[in-house]
Order: sequence, then structure tokens, then C-alpha cells
Amino acid sequence: MSKADMIVQFIKTGEIEDPNLLNDQDTELSDVLSDVLNNYSEEDQTDIFTQILDDEDEEKVEYIEDFIEKNMDAVPLAIARDFAIEGSKRARKRIFIAIAEDEITFDDDPILFYELKDELSPNSSDDDFIEYLHSDDPDPYIIERMADKYPLDAAEAYYNIGESLLALKTYLQYEEILDDLDDEDQAEWLVELLKDNIAENKEEVEEIIRKVNLGEKIKEKIYEICSEEDPNLATKVRELWEVKRKRNSIEKEENYQLSQKKKKDEQPSEELAVDVDDGNALFALYQEKGGIKILRKAAKLGHAEAQYQLGLYLLELHQSTPFWKKAIKVIKGKTTNKEKAMRWFKKAAKQGHADAKSMLKK
Repeated sequence: MSKADMIVQFIKTGEIEDPNLLNDQDTELSDVLSDVLNNYSEEDQTDIFTQILDDEDEEKVEYIEDFIEKNMDAVPLAIARDFAIEGSKRARKRIFIAIAEDEITFDDDPILFYELKDELSPNSSDDDFIEYLHSDDPDPYIIERMADKYPLDAAEAYYNIGESLLALKTYLQYEEILDDLDDEDQAEWLVELLKDNIAENKEEVEEIIRKVNLGEKIKEKIYEICSEEDPNLATKVRELWEVKRKRNSIEKEENYQLSQKKKKDEQPSEELAVDVDDGNALFALYQEKGGIKILRKAAKLGHAEAQYQLGLYLLELHQSTPFWKKAIKVIKGKTTNKEKAMRWFKKAAKQGHADAKSMLKK
């Protein structure tokens, strides 16, 4: 076991194979970590910190992270790099200085440059990263993150690193670039991708084709290729598309019905009542939807409770009306809301409505 591994063992378990590695006073975690920074090579430091940051003891890891933050200028650049990607301001300052002094270049660590690109060059384009996608061995991490914005470049990058299935998936899932296949290069490449994968990854190809939405031209081309390479797959693909078409048709119809129902539900209650001439039905609608016009119509059709409720509404309206407005109505000889309320109470009372009778006695 190496010296570095023994230190890792001690930090993780409290046990150590060679006690001579530690002074009696250096058994506290802070002392051990300081000793690592002061007396171990950068390679060993990187190895030790990487391993102990992967400990299951979250409290211990948090302590180690805090120690690293406080000693960011002294820890290995590789550790500072990881902390910079995670968002540490101290680590980013350290990394920016290292980049300025050419200690780290784009070719050394494209992932780092990608993660920090908005801070390193906030107004720059993605040209460097697009060019990187077309390099000999682009990192899958960057390809995946560039795929949303640059699907064709990402698909080509996957293909160049031997990930043909990912290339096909990336290529097919962006339907906006597949409206047609007039571009002969695209068409030929699609053929190549499908042929590469049908033999070795037929089930995965089937799943990809099932999930993505494709235009008619691209479907025709896929079916043509599948028919040549694997007639059974071609048949299955046709069936998948037919099932999907039927499902989409059903969903479209269901969505239409839901939208119609929603329109009806949102239709003003008064409009719903236009063609109803049943006082009971209208009052039930009023209780569900509200609306004074519905209540008034139900009252006019002779519904006793509607007449009483309308009387209460008018009486409350009268009581909340300013005195001067009431006076103007009297002067002009207009019927007041109180008088209207009493009329409705009388109509309800004639039908035996007890509460309406009580209102007339007040």
C-alpha cells in the first residue's frame, strides 16, 4: 500500500498500516490534511483529495470541502478545477489565473472551458466548441451538451468516436432538420447510420424510431432502407408508425373534445340560460354557476325560492346604494330597489314561501 493510500485509509477509517506516517499530534483531520498539503507531491495530493471527497460520511466530506475552500491557493490545480466547475468562486479565480498564464489551455481541458465559457468569454460565439466537435476525439460530455443547439455537428461527433447508435438517435430526434431530404449528403448519411445499426442494434433502432416524430419523406427513406436491410424490421416500423398515427389521431380528437368542453364550461352562465324555460333547471344552474340574469329569469318563470333570493339581492342592493341616489330615484318617480324587492317577496309569499312572508312583515 502506498503512502498516499495509507493516508486515505486513515482519513476514511481511522486506521493506518504504518503509524510512523503520523506524528502523535497530527491525528486530527485538519492536521492530517495540512500535512498532505505541505509534505506530499501534487500527484499524491490530487489522488488523496479525490478519494477522500468520495467518502460516504457526508459530514466528513463537508469538512474536507471547507478545508479545500480555505486553502484553495495551495491545493492541486486538478482539485481547484473540479471545484470551479461546481461553482466555487475561489476556485474559479484560481483557474482563471492559470488560464491567463497558459497553465491550462483549451486543448488540455475542453470540458473546463465549456463549463466556464460564459465567464471566460461572455460575448464569444460557439465556434471553438463546434470546431472541437469535429476534432479527432471529442469528449462525449461536450457532445451531449452541444447536441440541443447543434444536432448535426453532435451526431457527426458521436459517429466519429464510434457511437453510431447515439449518432442516429441525435440525428433523428431533431425533426426540424428533417423536413425533407433534398440534401443528398444528409440522405446518404442517414442510410449509412441506419445500415450500421440495424444489424447490431435492431431493438434500439426500433425504439428510437418509435419515439421520434418524423415527416413523411424521412419515413419513406427509413422504410426503404429497412426493407433492403431487414424486411421484418421494415414491417415492424410500419406497424409502429400506424399505431402512433392512430394514437395521435385519438389524442387529437380527445384534445378537441376537451377544448370544446372547456369552452362550454367557460361560457358565461347567462348564455347557458338563454334557451332554458324551466324555472327549476334555471335555479339549479344559478346555484351551480351563479349569475343574476339566471336568477332573474328563474324568478320570472315562477320559481318561489328564486323570487325570494332575487328579493334579498335587490334589498341588499338598495341598502348599499348611497342616500342621494335613492333620493334622485324618488324625485324622478322611479321604482326603488326596495320596492322591487317587496314585489318579489309578495310573489314568493303567494306560493307559500315562509321566509318571503316574514320579509313582508318587517
